[in-house]
Amino acid sequence: MVGDFHHTILQGLRSVRDGDFSVRVNITDFIGIEKEIAQTFNEVSSMHQLLAFEIERVGVVVGQEGTLDERLSIPNALGSWSECVENLNNFISNIVRPTTEVVRVIEGLAEGDLSQKIHLESHHGATLHGEFFRTAEVVNNFVDQLNTLASEVTRVASEIGSEGKFGGQMDVKGVRGTWKRMTDNVNAMSTHLTHKFRTIAEVTTAVVNGDLSEKVTLNVKGETLELKNTINAMMDQLKSFGSEVTRLSHEMGIEGKLGRQIEVKGVSGTWKDVTDNVNKMAANLTGQLRAITEVATAVSKGDFTRSIVVEASSEVGTLRNTINKMITNLKESAQSMTVAKEAARSASRIKSQFMANMSHEIRTPMHGIIGMTELTMDTELMPEQREYLELVLSSANGLLTIINDILDFSKIEVGQLRLESKEFNLRAAIYDTLKTLALPAHQKQLELICDIHPDVPNKLVGDPNRLRQVLANLIGNAIKFTHVGEVALSVEMENLLETTCTLHFSVRDTGIGIPKDKLSVIFEAFSQVDGSITRKYGGTGLGLTLSTRLVDLMQGQFSAESVPDQGSTFHFTACFSLTKPVPLGAPLSAAHFSPSLETIPMVPTSLVNLPVLAVDDNASNRKALDTMLSSLKMQVSTAENGETAMDMLRAAVDNRTPYQLILLDEKMPVLDGFKVAELIKQEPHLSQGARVVVMASAEQLFDSPQNEKCASLGISACITKPVSHIELIHALQQR
Repeated sequence: MVGDFHHTILQGLRSVRDGDFSVRVNITDFIGIEKEIAQTFNEVSSMHQLLAFEIERVGVVVGQEGTLDERLSIPNALGSWSECVENLNNFISNIVRPTTEVVRVIEGLAEGDLSQKIHLESHHGATLHGEFFRTAEVVNNFVDQLNTLASEVTRVASEIGSEGKFGGQMDVKGVRGTWKRMTDNVNAMSTHLTHKFRTIAEVTTAVVNGDLSEKVTLNVKGETLELKNTINAMMDQLKSFGSEVTRLSHEMGIEGKLGRQIEVKGVSGTWKDVTDNVNKMAANLTGQLRAITEVATAVSKGDFTRSIVVEASSEVGTLRNTINKMITNLKESAQSMTVAKEAARSASRIKSQFMANMSHEIRTPMHGIIGMTELTMDTELMPEQREYLELVLSSANGLLTIINDILDFSKIEVGQLRLESKEFNLRAAIYDTLKTLALPAHQKQLELICDIHPDVPNKLVGDPNRLRQVLANLIGNAIKFTHVGEVALSVEMENLLETTCTLHFSVRDTGIGIPKDKLSVIFEAFSQVDGSITRKYGGTGLGLTLSTRLVDLMQGQFSAESVPDQGSTFHFTACFSLTKPVPLGAPLSAAHFSPSLETIPMVPTSLVNLPVLAVDDNASNRKALDTMLSSLKMQVSTAENGETAMDMLRAAVDNRTPYQLILLDEKMPVLDGFKVAELIKQEPHLSQGARVVVMASAEQLFDSPQNEKCASLGISACITKPVSHIELIHALQQR
């Protein structure tokens, strides 16, 4: 029996060893301790079989069915069996934990929760190692990248979509593969959207700024293409609409072309309504303005029977009513004015005739007074008597001038003043006028300058007396209102035609000047700049008015410019006929070469290319002398003072080109003309037979002691300033 027991147990153990946990020992075959051993063997085998079953079951449930929370369960397991079950369950939990953690994280990702990560410590507090740790790191890095991607996508989307900040880009470091491609694609999309919207923004901004020439030129597809085409179509319509409205506004508002309409093809909706409204407005304005124009034209022609009947409201209606009322008032006023005008004309004729008659009646005895006074002055008189008669003669001449002005003004008022048309010498007329004004100018120590350009004709057909009257008035006024400096007359060619020419005269002074707001007042009859002018300087205020009317009769224009305390310049033009026609197309610069114009007097051959030195301290005088002497075909040099003149005389002798004519201004600082003549006499080699001519003031010219001084200094001639061509030639021909 003992042998059988041992054999049975051994066989059972071998079966268990070989993994057959179903083997059992029949305990009924044994008794005692053997029975207990057999019972224990069966329990151990059963425990192994149960453990194997649980392991297999849990393996299937966990490993194949995916129920990761399934565990081994052996009731009543004690000791190592219980520890084995527990260790196996812990092993399963440790094996399953990464998977459950990954599932938890992925479920969070699926639900949009990117905050979930795999914990790197087990539920027992132990840190993951090995493959478990690497798996956790990979998953956590994946979650971090997703989190960064999501954050950057959200940021860029918010900036572009919500905040309108274009140009944003995703910045995700360390991404590769699909994640990098996704990042690049999002950034490319952002770039494209930025470019598109900025291009559209530029075009719309241009529209806001009034530039309708811009268009969207993007290369796009789909709905963006539709947007592009829509915007460009809108731009075309806006441009066409703007162009048409501008054209309409310009034609109606600036050019005054009424009845215009705008034409914009293909518009609809609001644009068509706007087009129709603009055209309706244009049509209404056209009808209203044409009605007003018709009535205004009729009124301008003296027809006060018309009135505006066009339908209008608001301001246009007020304008219509105002014009209709104005027409009624004009009709009544015209009737009254016709009566008053006729009465005024009759009174004016009577007044002018009376003034002309009175002027004539007064002039006759005035001529007698002047004549008898002059005859009386030719007799022997006491100094006091001569002084009284000079005052009488001066007052009589002044009164006669006023009477003549009043008579001329009266004739002009009634249209009875006629200009003469006769041939005259222009330069002679101008210099004759200047000579009469030279004395008062020189008495005030003023330079009186005349600059007639060489291309100005000499023989003309016109009214020389009226030209002298205008020049005398302007130059006389300039002398009257100038205390220091100069008065200069300049004559230039304004226009040259075949049979006529227009000359430009200007009289410039350095006097008191005229305020700008008073320039127009001085041309009115009996007007001065202010009342104190008349009291201080005298005058009737008729001179400029007469001059203006006379210039009108000479087919010219009158103007003035002035700066207070610096001086004034009066300009006028006058038209004259030529004594001989000028060939058509002849250049103006060739005028003085044309014999038909007779621009300068006959020049003696002895004066041609004659070396001349003109000495004058006044720059304007030097310029005028240079122009005049050059027109006489002389070789001209100028000096601004006596010292410079002496240096130039010595240099000319040294160069063996001595001057043959020396013109000296009488009054110059330091070395005056007489002092220079005296120095020349002291150095005879400087003149070498040259003729010395002194240009003196009118008051000095007739001074006998001064004439004797000229003779003693070897001066060839003394002539009055301003010097004329003829006067100079005559002086040079005298020995």
